[in-house]
Amino acid sequence: MTSVRKNIKDKVLIVGAGPAGISAALELNRRGIPFEIVEKNKVGGLARNANLIRNFPAFPDGISGMKLSDLLNKQMKRHSIKVINGIATEIECTDGKIVAKISGKQMTFDAAIISTGTIFRKAGFPGEDEIFAAKKLFYEIADADFSSFKNFIVIGGGDVAFDYAISVAEAGKSVSILLRNEPKCINFLRKNAEKYGIKLFPQTVVDRAKLDNGKILISTRSGKKHTADCIIIAVGRTADMLCLKNLDEIEIFPDGSTSAEKIFFAGDVLHPDVRQVGIAVGDGIRAACNVAKFFK
Repeated sequence: MTSVRKNIKDKVLIVGAGPAGISAALELNRRGIPFEIVEKNKVGGLARNANLIRNFPAFPDGISGMKLSDLLNKQMKRHSIKVINGIATEIECTDGKIVAKISGKQMTFDAAIISTGTIFRKAGFPGEDEIFAAKKLFYEIADADFSSFKNFIVIGGGDVAFDYAISVAEAGKSVSILLRNEPKCINFLRKNAEKYGIKLFPQTVVDRAKLDNGKILISTRSGKKHTADCIIIAVGRTADMLCLKNLDEIEIFPDGSTSAEKIFFAGDVLHPDVRQVGIAVGDGIRAACNVAKFFK
């Protein structure tokens, strides 16, 4: 990645370098429309968390999120597209222009594509923040250092929770899943969890957790206790729209266009309950095509 350049004269701002943002960048590059793409973390975005993406065309055996992210990064470099490592905030449409702050520096663009993905929900039990601060609790599995821990507990019951647990099991670690209700994941993930011997504890609600001599002690409402070296939480996500200054004033339409006219949405931020790489790619290309209409 590169840092923010002093003199930016580009026409389009892309926020987020996941599959949606990268697809938008590649399409704008193909059309010769100048742009800047900003990513606060790493290229690949939330796709980096995926254990196995099975429904993305051209990969008969599926592909891990990390490998797909590596390929996306290589494709960007092949086309000499540089990603700014920074944080975009206070984006708004004023007098027909897009005004944004990139790592604190105010800049102006002609259009913006928001592909910021989603942000995690906390589980909300006492002790969660303390354990997170101790770097023994994670919300993104791509951030977890598997080599530092042996016993994991994943909290959640959907596709993401099971996908995370399978990644842990494939790394040769012990992992259990605590579910508030019954599993809500697709059958493929359920069978894979069984194959790896992942223990499921349905009808389990975490009451509190605390650190004790380096271990995490988890108490549940049923009275049962669990011990772990690391917790991974996957209890849902919400659209990440923190970069927008006046979100309440913007109406977002199903195709990603908005009432702000020159602001477009693409990927998981547009439909946070779907979270599919293929849809994100299509969204990114569509957003770029819509933006291109302003520069004919």
